[in-house]
This record gives sequence, C-alpha cells and structure tokens, in this order.
Amino acid sequence: MTQEFSQWLSEIRTLQQQLADARQERDEAYHSASSWRSLYDTEAKQRREEATEVKKTVASLQAEIASLRQRQANPAITGSTYEAPVPSYLMELSQEELQQMLVEIVKRCDRLQQELKTERQAHIQTRQSLMGALGDTVDRLTKERLTPTDSACTD
Repeated sequence: MTQEFSQWLSEIRTLQQQLADARQERDEAYHSASSWRSLYDTEAKQRREEATEVKKTVASLQAEIASLRQRQANPAITGSTYEAPVPSYLMELSQEELQQMLVEIVKRCDRLQQELKTERQAHIQTRQSLMGALGDTVDRLTKERLTPTDSACTD
C-alpha cells in the first residue's frame, strides 16, 4: 500500500511538472504571438504612412502635369489663373524644354505609381507571412494545450 501511495505521489509530481511545462510553453507561445502581432501592426502602420506620402506626391505631380498641359494647350493663360503662381523659371523656358520637363514629370509620376504598387504588394506579402507565422503559433499553442490533457488520460 505504501508503495502504491509513493507511486501515486510520484505520478502526481510528474503530472504537475508536465502541467507547469505546458503552462510555460503556452505563455511563451502567447508572448511570441503578441510579438508577431506587434511586428505586423508596426509594419502595417509604416506601409500605410508610406502609401499616404506616395499618394500625396502623386496627386501633387498630377496637378502639376495638368497645369503644365493646360498651359501648353493654351499659351494665353497667365500665372494669375492658377492657385499658385507659375514659377518664373518656367516662364523663361522654351516649349521644347517645357515638353522635356513634362516628359520627366510624367516618368516620375509613373515611377512613383509603380513604387506605390510595389509597396502595396510588399505590404500584402508581409501581412500574409506575419499572419502565417501567427497562425502557426496559435496552432502550436492549441496543440500544446491538447497534449498535456491527452497524456494525462493515457497515464
């Protein structure tokens, strides 16, 4: 009888240790999931801010292009019809130079739009990889929660 009692106490201690280990692993998994969530949130915020900046730049450039196109289409328009006056250096440029500048601005606008598209794709990819890692962590946590209960039943 004493031997059975000692055996039971030993098994209880073993189960208590397994439970403590499982709790520690659970806490580590929660901490890991929290860290991944924080990284995801930081990355998402940065991507949103970058996208907003690029959109502002693109809008500004598109307004400038529209303004230049309007000026090119109707040379009689003076600087007073614009919200902001036409810089004096633009007034001194020839039509060929203005056209070249317009081409450069359009290229820059296209490049910025492509960069925005690339940033959006990178954000999507980052979100997917972080969500995958978060999902793996949750799966591991779920598995760890189920494992101690299963092993306790079989002992």
